[in-house]
Amino acid sequence: MLSLPLLASLFTSFNQALIAKQGWRIIQHPESLMARVLKAKYFKQSSFMEAKLGSRPSFVWRSILWGRQIMQKGLRWKIGSGNQVCIYKSNWLPRPEAFKPFSPPTLDIQAVVADLIDENQNWKKEMIYQHFMKEDAAMIVRIQLPKTPKPDQYLWHYDKYGRYSVKSGYQIALKLKFPDSPCSSDSSLSQWNVIWATELPEKIKIFMWRAVKNLLPTASNLWRRKIVGSPICRRCGVTNEDVIHALLDCKVAKKVWRNTGCAEEIEKLVQQDLMAVLVEIQRKKGKKELELIVVLCWTIWYSRNLFIFENKREDSQLSIARAEANLDSFRRINKPSSKILEKQQRNRKQVWNPPPSGWFKINVDAAVNGQDQSAGLGVIIRNSNGEVVAAAAQRSWFQLKLLITLFMHSEEYPEYEATHADALTECFNFGTGMLTIHAQQDILGVAVLMAVMKTKKPIATMETEKKNQN
Repeated sequence: MLSLPLLASLFTSFNQALIAKQGWRIIQHPESLMARVLKAKYFKQSSFMEAKLGSRPSFVWRSILWGRQIMQKGLRWKIGSGNQVCIYKSNWLPRPEAFKPFSPPTLDIQAVVADLIDENQNWKKEMIYQHFMKEDAAMIVRIQLPKTPKPDQYLWHYDKYGRYSVKSGYQIALKLKFPDSPCSSDSSLSQWNVIWATELPEKIKIFMWRAVKNLLPTASNLWRRKIVGSPICRRCGVTNEDVIHALLDCKVAKKVWRNTGCAEEIEKLVQQDLMAVLVEIQRKKGKKELELIVVLCWTIWYSRNLFIFENKREDSQLSIARAEANLDSFRRINKPSSKILEKQQRNRKQVWNPPPSGWFKINVDAAVNGQDQSAGLGVIIRNSNGEVVAAAAQRSWFQLKLLITLFMHSEEYPEYEATHADALTECFNFGTGMLTIHAQQDILGVAVLMAVMKTKKPIATMETEKKNQN
């Protein structure tokens, strides 16, 4: 049984699809009385798809714009002459949801599709492959052109006849209410990897995915869900706050981009969808620069929330510093320094091997705490069978006196007095490493052997004074 909130969402989506039908009628019948009245009042100098909410909108106009959100997700141009269709700003490629080219604008930003068509009503393939990415170029040349130039027309992408239906509009409305999983049909897996392959904190990756999917609680999204009374950006108060406006196009966001030196690049891409912006930045700037751009978007959104919820204005330089600090600290934590890597590699290669028969091996280690001027010292002695003969550990405060306690772990080797305990002190000072004791060949080996083998008088603790090296 469906819950009441779910039923309410389903009815709301159906109502939105019904109202979208009115927007379709305005487009298809611009000479109708309704279309002419609304145009005279709300969009005298623009088309219906470009119309703004206005200063004193009626409930009818608000509702029609609410239904237009569905139209924007499935409406695209059918190319006739191409004179009315802007290459970079209009929806015209037959690609679900992402109807604009992903390619960066190498032609004039106001260029129209007619510039890509020759006098014989054929595509200029050489020009297209020169100025567009391979994926976009292949899609463009597959679009069939009429034999003679005809006016460009809007069509509904999700109907084989190009006509809007409430049924297909309802499916789009449900997607707006209940977004799909990250793997979406509007982009290939490689395009989504632009986000997921970045070496950034997971919360920032998820934030960027939500931004691309238009899931951030912008004023426009909240207004569409009847949560706030206006979709206007509260920071600039100029236009509706969608994701592109909040992160890239708002005057507050532009201050951040100007201080990073990316303003010109961002301004060229701001007319495209956010995924296309990320793809192009990675292609031109590389992965490291893309990661900085993504973190900057996250800090811009953070400063936006500070203003909305705490009424605090954050300086653009502080936003940049926060982004750089977050990125730098994450990279340091996840990429240890070369010295640490060398030590880890050395430790992996350093495998303990038993000494030859009749020999002893001593392993020593030391750690120093400079704050309280203390040191931890340790030594372990093992025979050729790998059995522990003796072990000692002590904490020292850089004093000349050193207390050494030997703990015997085998009945075969009882505790003995060490007359050459200074040798063990030197072992401690030796630091991290391995030393095989060669009897009768080096002084340190002889001293340790004497400490173990000299007498049979048991003693567990011995105190020695380190000799003055001077």
